[in-house]
Amino acid sequence: MQKRRLGKTGLMVSVIGFGGLIIPRISHDEAVQVIHHALDLGINFIDTAKSYGDSEEKVGSAISGRRDQCIITSKSLADNADTFMSDIELGLKRLNTDKIDLYQIHNLSSSDKLEKTIRPDGLLDCLKEVRKSGKLDFIGFSGHKKNILIEAIKTDEFDFVEMPINVVDRNTWYDVLPLAIERDMGIISMKPLAGGALTDLSPEIISLALRYAVQQDISTAIVGMRSLAEVEQNIQAGVDIKPLSQSEERALLDAADSLSKTFCRQCEYCLPCDQGLDIPTIFILYKHFTRFSDHESARKRYASLKVKVDACIECGKCEERCPYQLPIREMLKLAEEKLT
Repeated sequence: MQKRRLGKTGLMVSVIGFGGLIIPRISHDEAVQVIHHALDLGINFIDTAKSYGDSEEKVGSAISGRRDQCIITSKSLADNADTFMSDIELGLKRLNTDKIDLYQIHNLSSSDKLEKTIRPDGLLDCLKEVRKSGKLDFIGFSGHKKNILIEAIKTDEFDFVEMPINVVDRNTWYDVLPLAIERDMGIISMKPLAGGALTDLSPEIISLALRYAVQQDISTAIVGMRSLAEVEQNIQAGVDIKPLSQSEERALLDAADSLSKTFCRQCEYCLPCDQGLDIPTIFILYKHFTRFSDHESARKRYASLKVKVDACIECGKCEERCPYQLPIREMLKLAEEKLT
């Protein structure tokens, strides 16, 4: 497995990392077995989060006795320092470790949350205090929204960034990646298979999609894995690294363009909504509910939104703006049905 430098952290991480989002869908023993297999085959980077069900606990069990073989990143959705600190302490306990290598502000999704992060006594100061105590080494954030990613990177306060880098979300990352590289930030590609959408296609397309992500100037691409076979399939992109040929890239682009007409690319051209609906976030939560079976967390996060789908007046402006002609109004109704 090829390893790359995680930017200014200096850590050497496997180019394919283990994504812990979907292991709550398998048993504890199965999760431990899958993670052990990943470590045995050269993966040394594991991504988890407080909000991923029992993911932290399962990772903690798996790395017991093998802590020196892996680099761990976890994250919190909290928007205030006290809760954030509690989440870090809980993560340390669940992961059965005295230090988390990298900790993230999870889903930095608005200018308001960024302001809460960087202001005095905000989330960033909280993380810096925890780092002084030796309970974490490096500070980063994850996000999906292009403008917020750019704002956060330009603060020069973070060691690394985790963002969608895949063939489908090109509009999100294409202009952001050079800024992160310029600042020598570690770059973690999340959703290299477009949040699982590309897994519905052929094994060949899955392989091409992972190779596509790896050939970008990233440090690691994290992939959700829930079986030994998936581990063995996914690591090939980090073992046999070669750029896509023109014909392979064309096949991958065609596959991406053929995705369902209900696949939101998170481009945000639908915004602003006159009623204040955060349409892309609602679709992310709907995807977590339906594709990842993350029912409780998705519903809880939807409940926390200030404006719900029932505020929609069906004006259709969002659909007029959408470059992919998605039936947004119908998709919102489906999301509301699941998330309420």
